[in-house]
Amino acid sequence: MNQPIVDHWETIDRWLRTHAPSSFHTLRGPASEDAIAQLEDSLGVDLGQEVKSSLLTHDGAEETPEAEGAANFLPRNYRPVSAEESRKLHKENNEILEDSDYPDMVGYWWHPLWLPIAESPSTDLLFVDHRPETFGQVGHFDHEDSATLKWPDLTAFLAHTADCLSGTGGDSYFQPEVAGGQLSWRRVT
Repeated sequence: MNQPIVDHWETIDRWLRTHAPSSFHTLRGPASEDAIAQLEDSLGVDLGQEVKSSLLTHDGAEETPEAEGAANFLPRNYRPVSAEESRKLHKENNEILEDSDYPDMVGYWWHPLWLPIAESPSTDLLFVDHRPETFGQVGHFDHEDSATLKWPDLTAFLAHTADCLSGTGGDSYFQPEVAGGQLSWRRVT
């Protein structure tokens, strides 16, 4: 296990349990080794210790009818996805890319070595890049536009999240707020 990943998840978990219990209760337990192996087979490369450690901590978060939106607790209202959801999202975007008549979309719009780790209500994605030259970087995929790399790795993204929640860091565009036990991120104007 990658200890910094586990430590950042523990910080996020503690904060959610205390301040946003509805969001905390959406967290799933650890992914199975079999689910991780299937995801790895689907991607065709080793997931890396950060992704494996994150999935072995939480296999995403599950939206519930009783608390709609509570699972979208990552910055900018992203919901962590399970290993199975990641596999499906990866496959869907690869199929769209393959059916495209625009070869220059590879690496601009989507890349077969990008692994979804979170999804927004608008179906944008956060992904971990598995290309050799940018391995481990976390990016933002805008399904209507393009993708950009934002964080050097998953540890940095989770540290950013924990820092925003604890008040020791910030996001210049979004701030966390809690209503009805649910964490969401409000756009700062």
